[in-house]
Amino acid sequence: MHLITYIGIDNGVGTVGLITNVYTEAGKFIRQEADILPVPIRKELDYTKKKQMVSRLDIKAMRQLLKGFKPENTFVALERPMVNPGRFKASAVGLRIYEAMLIALEDTGHRRLVIDSKAWQKEILPSGIKGSDKLKKASAQIGKQLFPHLEKKIKRDADGLLIAYWLSNKGEL
Repeated sequence: MHLITYIGIDNGVGTVGLITNVYTEAGKFIRQEADILPVPIRKELDYTKKKQMVSRLDIKAMRQLLKGFKPENTFVALERPMVNPGRFKASAVGLRIYEAMLIALEDTGHRRLVIDSKAWQKEILPSGIKGSDKLKKASAQIGKQLFPHLEKKIKRDADGLLIAYWLSNKGEL
């Protein structure tokens, strides 16, 4: 058997979507497997004077996840982080996790494509949906429709899974 895996990574404290197409040695498609996991995060005390917790990528866990997929047969789409001065804390978390994710991908030899959320949303979600909460709700609904066996695993949204689905439809980039 020959496997091609597409990994979609939602930015920040999001999800990792996995879609693996399974082929015979002759190249005939057999089946598609899919899964969704939370981005491995650890919380720790922040460096600020005032006590607060900060989310960081659990880089060891992310490396371990990535090591399960051969870089030459794996395509990764990583959503770019939101950068908004009006949402400084969320932007800082997203940028911190993004940089650590790049390091994990480089350490394991995986290629990546950095995409804007609108790239996959335009092709997967219905048009006319505005606002973060409505986009998340639509993402969850579409994810459950496309992958009903993952319904219990899809919580707030299915962004990582839908990024992987979008990437798998693009083919080998």
